[in-house]
Amino acid sequence: DQKIMTERGQEGIKKTMENLKFLKPAIREKIIKRMQRMAAKRKGT
Repeated sequence: DQKIMTERGQEGIKKTMENLKFLKPAIREKIIKRMQRMAAKRKGT
């Protein structure tokens, strides 16, 4: 169950990364910071 979520998350991140190329830098920074926080939280648990 966890594996499926991770794979789905990976695909979501890939799509987000593609979308990031078209976003304004300020928005991109915000999203990257949020993703880094989420990744850090995941490592913590």
